[in-house]
Amino acid sequence: MNSLDQTDWLEYVGGSDAALERIHQRHRAALMKYCSYVTGNHARAQDIVQETFLRLINQRGTLTVKTSLADWLFICARNLCFNVVKHERLKENLVERLPAIARVVDQETSRFIEQVLNRLSLEERDLILLREQQGYSIGEIALLLGVTEETVRVRLFRARKKMQEIGKR
Repeated sequence: MNSLDQTDWLEYVGGSDAALERIHQRHRAALMKYCSYVTGNHARAQDIVQETFLRLINQRGTLTVKTSLADWLFICARNLCFNVVKHERLKENLVERLPAIARVVDQETSRFIEQVLNRLSLEERDLILLREQQGYSIGEIALLLGVTEETVRVRLFRARKKMQEIGKR
């Protein structure tokens, strides 16, 4: 946890509303980016980010400083995203969730990527997004998911292998 986060986290848990504003300013954009990718819907992502911060507010009295602030926010947002996607089974165009560089690829490749991503489970897709798109390390993903690094490696290997098998068909 960086020193600004650590200071704001401690101040917020201690009751500082000014620290909450700094936390919101520092982390909102990253949460929006992730939630937009996972849900494929900007408006839905805004709702999820807002709910994440509401949960932070509502749990102020029960929070501890054992985990990093960014991890706590990300885990909360991730769980909310999964709940939304699982309940609504969004079938929007997955290509819209890819970074700008992927959108430049020709239509045939875009359709291929969409087909492959559509065939992955939500958990497999999330692992791929966290590692390849968001740039999280194996250790960071393990912390976020509450599993061991080895479990993350195995799941990533299987997800990538599944993508290769789907691509060969």
